[in-house]
Amino acid sequence: MRFFDYAWFNSFQITKKKESSVKILFREGIPPSLIVDEKGYVLYLPKPRRTRGGRGEYQGIPFDLEDPAHRRMVWGLFRASLYHLSLHVAASDYHLYSDWMEGRDPRLSRFVISLLEDASLNAYLRVFWSTLIPAIAYANALSYLLLKPAELIPRRQLRLMAAILSASTMRLIKGRLEKPLREEALRVVSYLRAAEEVLQEYYLLRREEIIRGGDDATRMEGRVAEKKLGYADQIYGTLARHGPPPEAPALPYAEHHGESTVFSRRLPGEKRLMELTKRAAAILSPESEVPLEDSWTLWGREAEQNISDWLSYEARKEKILSQYVAEGRDTRFHSFGFPDEDYAEFLRRRERLSGPIRRALTRLILYQNVLGEDPRKEAGVLDLQEAIQAMASKSMRSDVFITDELQNRRMTWGILVDVSRSLRAFTGEEKDVVLCLAEVVKGMIFDPNTWGMFAFDNNFYVVKDFSENYTNDVKARIGGLRNSGLTYLPDAVKLVTRVLTRRYEEAKILVIVSDGFPTGYKGVEEEFLKQVRETWRRGIGVIGIGIKSRAVKRYIKTSCVVETPYDLMKKFVDAFFEYTALL
Repeated sequence: MRFFDYAWFNSFQITKKKESSVKILFREGIPPSLIVDEKGYVLYLPKPRRTRGGRGEYQGIPFDLEDPAHRRMVWGLFRASLYHLSLHVAASDYHLYSDWMEGRDPRLSRFVISLLEDASLNAYLRVFWSTLIPAIAYANALSYLLLKPAELIPRRQLRLMAAILSASTMRLIKGRLEKPLREEALRVVSYLRAAEEVLQEYYLLRREEIIRGGDDATRMEGRVAEKKLGYADQIYGTLARHGPPPEAPALPYAEHHGESTVFSRRLPGEKRLMELTKRAAAILSPESEVPLEDSWTLWGREAEQNISDWLSYEARKEKILSQYVAEGRDTRFHSFGFPDEDYAEFLRRRERLSGPIRRALTRLILYQNVLGEDPRKEAGVLDLQEAIQAMASKSMRSDVFITDELQNRRMTWGILVDVSRSLRAFTGEEKDVVLCLAEVVKGMIFDPNTWGMFAFDNNFYVVKDFSENYTNDVKARIGGLRNSGLTYLPDAVKLVTRVLTRRYEEAKILVIVSDGFPTGYKGVEEEFLKQVRETWRRGIGVIGIGIKSRAVKRYIKTSCVVETPYDLMKKFVDAFFEYTALL
């Protein structure tokens, strides 16, 4: 199970929300973040990356890919980020602070809110998710070891904020801290512990409501909100005396609000980490002992499996990409890569588009059944009417099955999607059309290795290689398509034509989704027309889909103009029929 699969499965176990209502986005070079968009929560999780010499990097922290201890620590931070952000989605209400933030320093306000919501999370953890305490305790201990000693933090206010983070999670202040600051830090921590007690009482009542009914927790909600805002005032007042902070530091695994310079980038020794994890677990679960012995073994297996799977997946992607780099060696593309992934975006759009997808597929299958070869088969889905007729006539026929697969000459499809800046105004419509097209082709062609999907601007992106199945990874890449850059249409057609030429199928089709306006260098329009003709000369059919533009018809004879995904049902299917009539 890779990071992506692990995150999706576990996050939705915690949040109990629909997959399409929470976005989980993996990005390199960013810290964990939690934001709210117009449709729900967005979780940003850091993605590790490979560097040279058997090394890797996670959140700017270098680690040895071959060192089991390093693997456990990196996995521990990732896992804690996932749990922490998912628990916030399940339990936190950030709208509570909307009015409270007005007129206050935004950076300091966010730091205060994070402190209080993390205290609330500790209470929620004890009551509803005590099984996650070992993982959070491990991350708290690791965060403490990564924290710089107070004397190495130059800004007075940052020393205070760092001390609050360590004292609230470990009941320890790291390094030498001035007595006035120490007293202020401990005062803030006392507010947080008091808030935690109130929240724990509330969550215990909520659990009782779930089990036995009643409304005690509901009646307590107003008092809980008042208490939170009261503690927010007290904590903010204590910290505001030192002026606006240059940053809002956060634990390495927790949600960040910008840069956090109070933590080092060097992983500690594991022996000290194990000792501190026991202390952190006792703080999170003061009333019962947390069994950690079994957790060490489990974490080791999880780290080994998930990081090995991630490395294998990245190696496969690099191998795929190397083929396109070689084929595109004489193109003008600046780079070759894969799109960012956004699976929730794909799911949200597919929910709305099930109708057009189903109707387009139905028309294609109906067309084949009426005009194509005899649909009766020796295997497939039983055709009840044919079977009854065969039995009534006592016939020895066995061709009483049908298949939904488009029965025609074996075809291979290359789908090329223009994601340049010129289509930015139609990003939503284009993504809908591309999603519908992918779902229709997937439904038409049962063999996933006979179609590929690619995107381009002045860079080239592999959305689905021919060797890949139509997995959630591919769907996430479709959801993550973004518009930017110039329109290197000729180069994209040249590259995908070369790839299709090497395919062994009898019929080959290149579908181009674009507005039909190539840009980027002198003579680009003439070069595009030349490349389309070369594609036809090589025996590859070309079908154009113009996104709200008729310009594509100037270059591609078999083409259609699509305004919405609903147009795709009729216009693309008609264009496909027109193409097949030429075969």
